[in-house]
Amino acid sequence: MRLFVKCWLLALCISPMLIAGEELKVSPSPKPTVGDSLALIVMDPLAAELACPCVKGYAQRNYHKLAELLSQEIGRPIEVFFAETLKGATEKKSSGRADIIIGKSSVVKHGAGQLKMDIEQVGSLTGQDGETTQTGLFVVPFADPALEVADLKEYRIIYGPPDCDEKYKVALEMARQSGLIPAESPETSEACSDGANLVLQIKAEGGKAATVISSYAKPLLEGCGTINKGDLRVIGETRPVPFVTAFVNKKVAPELQQMIKGTLLKIGSDPAMCKALETKRGFVPPQPDKKGAAFSSNNVPAEDWTGWRGPRRDGRVPWLPETLSAQPHELWRIRLTGEGVGGVAATGKYVVVSDRELGDTMDVFRCLRAEDGEEVWSVQYPTHGQLDFGNSPRATPLIHNQRVFLAGAHGDLHAVDLDTGEILWQMQVRDEFEVTTRLHWGFCGSPLIVNNHLIINPGGETGSLAGLDPESGKIVWRSDGGPPSYGSFNQATLGGKLQIVGHDSTTLGGWDPASGKRLWSLIPPHENDFNVPTPFQFGEELLVTTENNGTRLYRFHQDGTIDPTPAAQQQEFAPDSHTPVVVGNRLFGIWDDLFCLDLKANLKTLWTGSHDGFATYAGLIASDSRLLASTMEGGLILIDATADEFKILGECKLFEDQRGVYSHPAVVGSRLYLRGMDAIVAVDLDQP
Repeated sequence: MRLFVKCWLLALCISPMLIAGEELKVSPSPKPTVGDSLALIVMDPLAAELACPCVKGYAQRNYHKLAELLSQEIGRPIEVFFAETLKGATEKKSSGRADIIIGKSSVVKHGAGQLKMDIEQVGSLTGQDGETTQTGLFVVPFADPALEVADLKEYRIIYGPPDCDEKYKVALEMARQSGLIPAESPETSEACSDGANLVLQIKAEGGKAATVISSYAKPLLEGCGTINKGDLRVIGETRPVPFVTAFVNKKVAPELQQMIKGTLLKIGSDPAMCKALETKRGFVPPQPDKKGAAFSSNNVPAEDWTGWRGPRRDGRVPWLPETLSAQPHELWRIRLTGEGVGGVAATGKYVVVSDRELGDTMDVFRCLRAEDGEEVWSVQYPTHGQLDFGNSPRATPLIHNQRVFLAGAHGDLHAVDLDTGEILWQMQVRDEFEVTTRLHWGFCGSPLIVNNHLIINPGGETGSLAGLDPESGKIVWRSDGGPPSYGSFNQATLGGKLQIVGHDSTTLGGWDPASGKRLWSLIPPHENDFNVPTPFQFGEELLVTTENNGTRLYRFHQDGTIDPTPAAQQQEFAPDSHTPVVVGNRLFGIWDDLFCLDLKANLKTLWTGSHDGFATYAGLIASDSRLLASTMEGGLILIDATADEFKILGECKLFEDQRGVYSHPAVVGSRLYLRGMDAIVAVDLDQP
């Protein structure tokens, strides 16, 4: 490689007369001097020179080692300059030179724009977790009542500087998606530590405030003593954005650019260099800077699919494609060891799916990397007994505050660290709540967070419904009631009162999330519903659908209790397990056919559509204009939700020769994750 560089340098010294055929004596190329050196600007906040050694093994990246390697490989001296901004580096340290720049992607790009510097991205540095992205974390004082970003409407919110995407651009995006109206010129602080201290100061003065910090900075704030461990609590996380990225100045000769890129991209195979740079896989080829979840397609808004039917349990997403290819772009496919029917939960970084081990004696929950399906961790434990329709978990995992709650069909409940898979606490629900009823299908309800309580429905003699502390697993309250249904609960504000709504085995009810007190109970006129579909709020009313009592809308009194006479009702659409979705004033659901009902016209049927994939069961996801059905045969069907008739816009098969695909898919950005009987697949709906 050095011989190539010397030949290339020699060519640079040749006069145009040589090209014209003139003979010219050429002196040997001189040895590299300081004048031939390249300037490496390091703006990585985890570099040792830009951080502090307060957390062992973290934020002490040794870029001098990288400079030595680059110098050896390309035959040029490398000078290293550390700075927080590109402008500061070039004006005060490097005499205007910046040949290689490594730092936060958005900060480097912002600085290059200021200096009108033409740069090219050559690689993204993976962290110790193998990821190339970071997020912004909305944090509040630990005892603050806010539970999610939507609760910050009357708060003073401190964002990061505009060049830090994770603390500004995508944080403002998340605030708007949560119903907040940010100021025209949002309040900002330069450093995460400044914002954290300001929030605590405002709290001490009796005010309400939140700030956005970088995900990589949280351990440093606590480790350095800027804040005490437990002072702040995370209530929201933005979509991922690119983190530490390497760029090369386009003024550098193309041959050198290629040599620099080649050197950086092979670091992952050098254990010593990986240790020096605190990286799992070294630099990897750049991924596009996407709008949406990490690695989603351009211009696709996204939010994490944190549990059953998404973050609001309504089956809604910000985006679905205009059309659907018969062969959508498959990103990865991972074989699983057992059959399963539980839904998928996913973020921009992780995908969590339930499984069974080969001997069918243990539950297995797997956390996969969203980028490529590589397993990050797994949790498994033995189960006892046999259930109808298999023993695999029915519930969808619930992701909340960097934890994931895993509920098995035999009553096992685990709280697990989302990043590491560490089990933080566990409970055997059947034993804890003395469940004596034989559950033919097992425990099916997906966990729910309401008012910072983890809601489960054991259906036991000492607790039909229960609220747990999600941090410790301690039982906060338990409520009387009947045996459990096979469905999941929801939250709704009805009659002006926030309440938990759902079924036990025979009744529909509402519960106070603070105390667990049952607010009302309704016994439907026809018995023996399975009570699988999840009730949900529409306007000021509650929509309920079951197989024996049909579809109903209920109104509520001012004290939050139900009017037992339905405001609207129809019997034709009566699914036994499917939960419908709402688009505008239309209700869409599947029961042998696809039904479109008018919610403002007494649930009048506007149209129905037939398809072989709608027989018995299908999952349904909606955007403002599209429906996406996932069928039991492993197919997808895209439907126009605005048309006056049944109109298919595209369909495909993700699994061949399969039946019984009950698992509800997850959609994050343009990515869809679907579990089949023996595999999970990831596809990009925005790529042909």
